[in-house]
Amino acid sequence: MINQLKNFLQQHNLLNENTTLVVGYSGGFDSCALLHMLQILKKEYKFKLCAAHLNHGWRGEASDNDENNCKLFCKKYEIPFYTEKLDTKTPKTETAARNARYAFFKRAAEHFQTKNILTAHTKSDNAETIIYRIAKGTGISGLCAINPTQSFKNLNIYRPILFASRSDIETYCKANKLSPNNDLSNFDTKYKRNLIRHEIIPSLNKINPNSENALNSLCQSAKNQEEIVQEYLKQIRTQIYIENKFITPKYLKLSKVLQERIIYDLIINLKIDYDRKKITEIADFINKNANSKSGKLHSIGKNLWLFCNYQYFEIITDLTQTKNSCSIKIKDLNKKYKFDNIIFSAEKITEIPLKYPLETDKYAIVNLFGQKNLELRYRRPGDIIQPFGMQQQIKLKKYFINKGIAQHKKNKIVLLCNKNEILWACSVGISEKLRVKNTPTHIIKIEEAKNDN
Repeated sequence: MINQLKNFLQQHNLLNENTTLVVGYSGGFDSCALLHMLQILKKEYKFKLCAAHLNHGWRGEASDNDENNCKLFCKKYEIPFYTEKLDTKTPKTETAARNARYAFFKRAAEHFQTKNILTAHTKSDNAETIIYRIAKGTGISGLCAINPTQSFKNLNIYRPILFASRSDIETYCKANKLSPNNDLSNFDTKYKRNLIRHEIIPSLNKINPNSENALNSLCQSAKNQEEIVQEYLKQIRTQIYIENKFITPKYLKLSKVLQERIIYDLIINLKIDYDRKKITEIADFINKNANSKSGKLHSIGKNLWLFCNYQYFEIITDLTQTKNSCSIKIKDLNKKYKFDNIIFSAEKITEIPLKYPLETDKYAIVNLFGQKNLELRYRRPGDIIQPFGMQQQIKLKKYFINKGIAQHKKNKIVLLCNKNEILWACSVGISEKLRVKNTPTHIIKIEEAKNDN
């Protein structure tokens, strides 16, 4: 087992004295065996080995005893030890515990000044995950189960003993006279993982005594198939996914199967709990709103919304609708002005340009002759605009609707105004008042303000 572990660490360039490895150490059989093997390898390869233990506190004194046993083990082998106790308000569910655990890993990694976290998932864990996902109605990618490596919020998560079964681990602990913690909650079948481990796997073994290896073989086959699928999907995405947005008309030209697969991958990447019903709901929402100008929003998870209109659909994480009252007077067109998080400038121009910008660009070629009381701000009640090419003024609200501007974006559009009249809505359009009839006077533009840090 140690040689297989060493091969994994060498493959990922983790066996050197400049590396710090933090093991997620519950004190159970799996993590106890992993930490013990690593401390043996540490003697030869000189990497820094640390342990991180999250005390869930769900079993009272027993949880505190488990933490103490972990601390004593690390003290015996001179392994730096970091621990926290889980917030008592954390729901006692598998999902909440997993989320809390990974947030804890991030803090532990920061404590030890590394990005490398090792967890002790095994071949048996992989088999259980496959069964759980089958029961949830997974697709092929779900059958790929536990990945040996994963990126999570700037962390490198490694699972170096996926080759080992639970029986292999128990044999190793016994041979090395290790005394892992015995968490009695691991036998409580009200938790889905335990139900699979203690009831479903034994039943499968009656059909095939080698069911664990068979499930892991299924996992590998699924990974191979998924690689082929992803190669094809990569070509599709280059056609329909531009600047973090899916192009609605191009998406709709795909077959229903491909549409649903695109949605499935989107959900997986966002790490949202899903089932077949959720995929269908999202697909129906996109098709229903594919002709909407202003677009519609659909909640797909905590602080996650899907926005869809006739041009594109995208994921929204910020629906802040608070109207921003900040503004700045433009008194000298020869100066640059910092407004909110952008820089506004107006450069003089005396020649007719060969090409004019699009309305959606962040600059415009205009005639500012005679314009006074210029101001940069966001929209306010009563704003009006005389749209380019029109002879009458309309409300800015109606103008945005006609332009198909999404509701969640309206308060974030930078406006160049003269009192309550809008002369330029950045990336939306200009007023007829700024039309160039002969020669333009200025190029107006906004740019992202550079971070002073």
